[in-house]
Amino acid sequence: MVDRVVDMRVRIGGIELKNPVMPGSGTMGEGLARVMDLNRIGAIVTKTITPDRREGCVPPRIMEYRDGSLMAIGIPCKGPEHYIDEILRTTGRTTRPSCAASRRRRSRPSASSRPS
Repeated sequence: MVDRVVDMRVRIGGIELKNPVMPGSGTMGEGLARVMDLNRIGAIVTKTITPDRREGCVPPRIMEYRDGSLMAIGIPCKGPEHYIDEILRTTGRTTRPSCAASRRRRSRPSASSRPS
């Protein structure tokens, strides 16, 4: 029997990944490094980082209906300090690229931009 090595490299923009596996931000969690070697995936995708801590929507966050369901999480975030102290500490030990979304503070609409 001949072992074959499959080249699974992909290029996304200007970044080359060794494979296309990128766990979604909601599934990444902070404990994923405890159950798998993060160097085996293509890239790490973190949750959205906001300037301030956000609790997200108040439960219940999921409502089921006869024909489907609605979900509103509201982008909870533990804040940039948590990201630096915990997430980067865990992901910094890997050779994988990290992808993160950031969100700026929401500005209040001016009187002229409000609908009349």
